[in-house]
Amino acid sequence: MKINRWIFVPLILGLTTGLMFVILQNGYWFNQFLLGFVIGVFEGLIIQLWSEIRTRKIVKSNNAEDFSVRQKRELVLLVNFETAFDLCRQAVSDSNAKIKSEDLANKIIKAKTRMNFHSFGTDIIFNLKPINENLTEIEILTQPTVKTTIVDYGESYKLIEKLTEFLKDSDAELNRRILADSVTIMEDVYVKPFQKERLRDSGQP
Repeated sequence: MKINRWIFVPLILGLTTGLMFVILQNGYWFNQFLLGFVIGVFEGLIIQLWSEIRTRKIVKSNNAEDFSVRQKRELVLLVNFETAFDLCRQAVSDSNAKIKSEDLANKIIKAKTRMNFHSFGTDIIFNLKPINENLTEIEILTQPTVKTTIVDYGESYKLIEKLTEFLKDSDAELNRRILADSVTIMEDVYVKPFQKERLRDSGQP
């Protein structure tokens, strides 16, 4: 069972600050630890409050998982593996991130966003799995580049939502074009010749 984020963040900072006070300060270790713990808890509450306020502007649900610094999404695209791989590349570019590595054999793409005021950067991992010739399953993972990060002010959630939306919209647009082309081909091959045949049979020019 996961600890509530309002307890987890202040607790981690309280313990960390308490230990730092014991290491750096002179005097009775318990008093130093207690002082550091109280200061750390107070700082943790302030940091968590600011993170909550900013994340609430991004996340529209009360699901605790949406506030996590590590996010995961799974979706299926109606395209072949090569096209899905290319769409993942485009999604990285659209998110102003940079590809760190591509492994076509293992079907993995790794990327990273730039550092900003709220984050030292966010890592992105795409795991692709071909289902058949026209279906590809994609798992997207996002997490802070600094693995010890406990709050990211909604950066990971915002990024994975943008990536997911881009892939879904691109998939829908590709299949819309394919459908439109299929309808055009059907008209040219079957409908129009049939109409011409009927006109000839009726004696019309």
